[in-house]
Amino acid sequence: MSGMVITEEQLKTAVEEFAEEQYAELPFEGPDPEFSENYQARKRQFIAMVRENGYSAGSGRRNHRVLKTVAAVFAILIISFAILMVANPRVYAAVRNWTINIYNKFVDYTFHHTEDYHAIIICNPAGLPEGFETTETYHSGYYTRKLYENVETGDYIRFEYRKPTQSQIDRIEKRGQKAEAVTAANGVPMYFAEGSPNRLFWYDKDRNLAFYVESNMGKDDLMECFASVDYRLPLYEPEWLPEGYEEIYREDLFLEQFILYEVEGSDNSLLLYYSDMAETGPITIIKGVGNDSDDIEYEEIQIGNIKAMYYSSTEHDEGAEMIWIDETNHLVFTLEGDIQKDMAIRIVQGIRCIETEW
Repeated sequence: MSGMVITEEQLKTAVEEFAEEQYAELPFEGPDPEFSENYQARKRQFIAMVRENGYSAGSGRRNHRVLKTVAAVFAILIISFAILMVANPRVYAAVRNWTINIYNKFVDYTFHHTEDYHAIIICNPAGLPEGFETTETYHSGYYTRKLYENVETGDYIRFEYRKPTQSQIDRIEKRGQKAEAVTAANGVPMYFAEGSPNRLFWYDKDRNLAFYVESNMGKDDLMECFASVDYRLPLYEPEWLPEGYEEIYREDLFLEQFILYEVEGSDNSLLLYYSDMAETGPITIIKGVGNDSDDIEYEEIQIGNIKAMYYSSTEHDEGAEMIWIDETNHLVFTLEGDIQKDMAIRIVQGIRCIETEW
């Protein structure tokens, strides 16, 4: 018995009709949806996969025809999928790092927290025994290795952490079956394997980091050192500030950094704030208060590979804000204060990582 043959035109028509039926009732007012680089990268990866599968599944004209059909249908599905994301927050959040909604009186940024969007952070044991000092540090991307030593006693602690692959997470669980299960003072489950050297290892699901400790010290001493782990963001600072501005205050909160700059003897101030995207709550821009709130005036500015939003001062709010998102390093930056657009752009252009601990 011969099988049913579906032509390319029939397949495309079916997809178009499905899309029209599914999205006919959706509203289309407002600006076109914006998609983050994360979504664009996934789309490019999917297209590459289609091409690879199309050419590798066979050879000759028949395979090329299959590829054309898949590509044509895929183009329709991309449009349909984009519309679906606008209407369905769950689908939208699954492929996008963040969203921005702009209204007359306020703007809000919402960040979708998943394990893939953590910033690179610096980790240290909460306490080291007396006489220990850092003698070696190596850092590359999401991997860091540190060596702590007591040169008088010969004791050492080798500390590594990384953003793990699924196979590395599975390996920790498998190794843990042959090790002793222990629990840190902060409630994090760990594994201790006695040997030469002794090893302490664990996976922090909340931070999506795998930790490995190697030492000639005993279990109790290691558990005391790693009763908790201190986390912080790498240090970022502007290379340039307007004349007269100096740093007067800095606060390092949990995966957040606040830096306040002021001009001595004046009320002029600038606040630089940045945070881990995976830990950042909603950011809202409102100009004024209550009945005295003003319409939002903003400008989208491309600064290198970063798209920033500049919110100018208004009648009831003399300050301005610049917000930009570093999707490469998964950081959210806000600059606010008495600052004109050209100066804000120059500051953003000069933001650099000045971390010395690496």
